[in-house]
Amino acid sequence: MINPSESSSISSTPGSQPTEDSKTVIDYLMRENVSLKQELESIKAEIVELKTPSPKDNLLDKIVADSLLICGRVTDGIITEVDGKWKDILGYDDDQLVGHRYDRADLIHPDELKRVWRIQEKLKGTESITESRYCTIQRWKHGQTGDYVMLSMVWDVNVTENKAIVICKPIDRFIGGGGELN
Repeated sequence: MINPSESSSISSTPGSQPTEDSKTVIDYLMRENVSLKQELESIKAEIVELKTPSPKDNLLDKIVADSLLICGRVTDGIITEVDGKWKDILGYDDDQLVGHRYDRADLIHPDELKRVWRIQEKLKGTESITESRYCTIQRWKHGQTGDYVMLSMVWDVNVTENKAIVICKPIDRFIGGGGELN
């Protein structure tokens, strides 16, 4: 920041008065200095706002809050990684899933399980499909209650890399008993 008393010596000799031009330059620089300070404060406030956790009723937070992740191998159906609130939503600890097959009768409703096996066989038996992305709805058995939880699932399968990534979202509260939307 330029101090007006220091800047007056820029174009004038000690003891003399600053010229009109130097006053104009000083005034301009002072306004610019104030403007930059205000802009810096605004940027700092934006950074603080971005770092502050969003409120609980944020739509994105609600969507992510009950999303579940499964990663596994295509060839043998073994789950290699899970993330999300499995215990809260489906009653399973991570170690009850990781290292186990995802195409088990104790996890998936028998009607959906048949479909899963058909898709697996198609993917394993093909030489032309290297990647597949699809959406499905499956009922998975709750690990503690035995009730089925309806999940909307998005599968991203890479046969070449022997990897399946699945994002699951419980949708029971959106669909009523007769299949109608709530």
